[in-house]
Amino acid sequence: MPVLLALTTGMRLGEILGLRWQDVDLKKGRLTVYQAAQVTKGEDGRQKVFFKAPKTKKSRRTIDLPEMTVQALKEHQRRQKEWRLAMGPAWQDHGLVCCLQDGRPINTGTLSTAFRKLAAKLGLSVSFHSLRHFHASLLLKAGTHPKVVSERLGHSTISLTMDTYSHVMDGLQREAARKIDTLLGG
Repeated sequence: MPVLLALTTGMRLGEILGLRWQDVDLKKGRLTVYQAAQVTKGEDGRQKVFFKAPKTKKSRRTIDLPEMTVQALKEHQRRQKEWRLAMGPAWQDHGLVCCLQDGRPINTGTLSTAFRKLAAKLGLSVSFHSLRHFHASLLLKAGTHPKVVSERLGHSTISLTMDTYSHVMDGLQREAARKIDTLLGG
């Protein structure tokens, strides 16, 4: 589920692991980012997951979901209810969309490492964060307005999006020049 959410929403890993069911509207097909998971060391020296406000004010945002993600979330919610029943009183209810099978939060570092290892087994050299870039690049190449991409990513400014994805914009510049040729009869 974290991989699908990254690919189809462009959310940051911490935002995905901090996403709560109360922040997902499956009927309207959208979710709202209100918090992000982060890892710190507790007083006992062990890693501990806690939740904080998103990275910037613009990071608190509502993202429309593709139908495939809505359907996958419905199935995931059903599966998670089975986990809850199987765990009984041992279930740790944090209301999280992406959690361990006992309800505990997923450690961002653990997921990131597991993803990198899985990708390596598939012959890919990508990080979990690459999924966010892939999402943005796909949208820009498909002609989605950069302002919309910026909003989906929760960037503080559209210029950040434009600067980060200028390599994708080169192809769009060529396409714009072709469109002018067509429009002006060139």
